Amino acid sequence: MNLRKYILFLILIISGSLSTSLAQSSFEPFIINTLPMLSSIEAEGWKIVEVKMGYTRGKVSISKTLKEGKTYGFYASGNRKIADIQASIYHIKEDKAKLFKKEEESGKDATIIFEVKKTGVYRFYIDVVSFSSENRFGLYNMIFFSK
Repeated sequence: MNLRKYILFLILIISGSLSTSLAQSSFEPFIINTLPMLSSIEAEGWKIVEVKMGYTRGKVSISKTLKEGKTYGFYASGNRKIADIQASIYHIKEDKAKLFKKEEESGKDATIIFEVKKTGVYRFYIDVVSFSSENRFGLYNMIFFSK
């Protein structure tokens, strides 16, 4: 499925499955604003592996098994309710997490490109450093891509 059909599919799923107008008005613009980043990633020769979106009150984590010798990318961002995020990746080995890579600058979005030297489980984190104004939650997206 190409990228544009995938995004249209996401919009249709969200529009059809969420009956409240708040959810529709919150997610749809956020998905549409993500399109340029997805197009940019693909234009640079990367393959989109997975896109995750949802609500957060501060921290989100997702674990993935990655293969040795491959180059991966991880992009994370928040909607207008999130002022500042940080992204990090941990390698999970024998039920212990060891910091693998962390974005040095916090901001509205984060990108980490890395090569996996050993096949294993890696956990991806988004930490909301601050919310905009009086907000206590926001929408996030995580885009995983590889070469």
